[in-house]
Amino acid sequence: MFKTSFNRVLERKTIKMDLPYVASLSFEELGKPKQVIVGKPIQCQRCDGVLTDPSRVVKDPKIGTHFKCVFCGTVNIVDPKDLPTHLVDDVDFIIEEAMDIKTTRPELTGENIVAVIDISGSMSGGKLEAVNRSLSETIKDLKVNAPSSNFGLIAFESSVYLIDSNGKNVLAIGGDDIYSQQKIAERFSHAKYSFEPIKKNADKWLKAISKLESMDMTALGPGLLGGYTLLKMRNGGRLLLLTDGLANMGFGSLESSSTTGKVFYKELAGSCNFGNIIVDVVGVREEGAESRLALKTLGDLALETGGDIY
Repeated sequence: MFKTSFNRVLERKTIKMDLPYVASLSFEELGKPKQVIVGKPIQCQRCDGVLTDPSRVVKDPKIGTHFKCVFCGTVNIVDPKDLPTHLVDDVDFIIEEAMDIKTTRPELTGENIVAVIDISGSMSGGKLEAVNRSLSETIKDLKVNAPSSNFGLIAFESSVYLIDSNGKNVLAIGGDDIYSQQKIAERFSHAKYSFEPIKKNADKWLKAISKLESMDMTALGPGLLGGYTLLKMRNGGRLLLLTDGLANMGFGSLESSSTTGKVFYKELAGSCNFGNIIVDVVGVREEGAESRLALKTLGDLALETGGDIY
C-alpha cells in the first residue's frame, strides 16, 4: 500500500540532501479485504519494527536464521517455526482474540443506579466541574429515557458520604472505619436510605450535585464498596464511578507499591459479577504515570464487570 522509490533507503545511515525520495500511498488498497493473523508479529528487538516480508529472512551457518530490520538495520535472530508465510503489504495482527464479556452477562434484575463521585482535593478546579457536568447530563438523560430508574449518590474524599436528593448526608464514615471493609459494609447495609425513581427527584439531584466541593484525600475503595453494598441489597444494578483514580486513603489505596490495592479491585470485580452489578468508570486523567496506572486498574474493573469506560 505504501511504496517508495528506493527499497533500501531506510537502511542508510546518512541521506544526502540531493537524494530523491519519492513515496506514494495507494488509497484504493484501503477498500480491499485485509489479511488477518491472530498472534504476535515478529518485531525488531531494537525499534519494534514489524517483519512483513518473509523473503528478508536468511539462513547463516554462523548466526542462524535472521533478518535485518529495514528501519534501523539491526540483525534479529528468529525461530524458523515462528515465521509468517504468504504475507501481503497490508496485514492486521490480532494479538489476542477479544472476549465478548457483555454477551455472557446475565440480565439486570433491576434499574438501580448508584453514582460514586470523587470530591477529593485532587479533583479541585476543572476536574470536579467536568465530572459534575457528566453526572448531571446522565441524570437528565435518565429523566427522559429511563424515568423509572432508581438513583442514589455517594461522594468520597477522606470520608465517605451517602447523600439523599436534598443534598443531606444520610451517612458519613471516616477515621479508622475507612480501613475496614467490614465496617463500611455494615454501615451501608444498615443505612436508612430509600431509592426513588429519577423522574421524581431529578431536579433536586441536579441541585445537590452542583453544590459538591472538593476537599481532602481520596478514600476511593470505601466509596466503591459502599455503592456495591447498596446495590447488592437490591439485587444488582449499575455502579457509576467518577474519579481521577488517585486513591490514597483507606483500603483500595493505589498510592504505594503494595499490591493489596489492586487485589481489592480484582476481588470487587468478582463480587460484582456474582451480585449482578455492572461498574462504569468516568475517568479524568492527569499527566503522570501514577494517574495512568490507577485508571488502568479501575478500567479493568469496568471491563471485567461488563461496564464501559469514558
